[in-house]
Amino acid sequence: MTDTTMPQRGPSLRWLASSQVGLALVIAVFVLIFWFATAGFGSRFNLYALGRVVAIDVVIGCSMMVVLATGGMNLAVGSIAVSSVMFGGWLMQ
Repeated sequence: MTDTTMPQRGPSLRWLASSQVGLALVIAVFVLIFWFATAGFGSRFNLYALGRVVAIDVVIGCSMMVVLATGGMNLAVGSIAVSSVMFGGWLMQ
């Protein structure tokens, strides 16, 4: 019986096919387009404002992720999220 060796492979590029990488590339392309198309997109004030807006969505997304991870997903989760957004809007008036 003879021993066979597997050919050496280069670095795995499977991670390029993941959906997260594709989404990150799309976001990066849009950021570059807006950065060069408008004068104020890359300003400190605009990046701060975008960070504040995105932070709200990140908090809601993380809480929804916890609900999904614990197996508590039902139809009430969406209605509770909408109710909390409406209540927050009422408080901001």
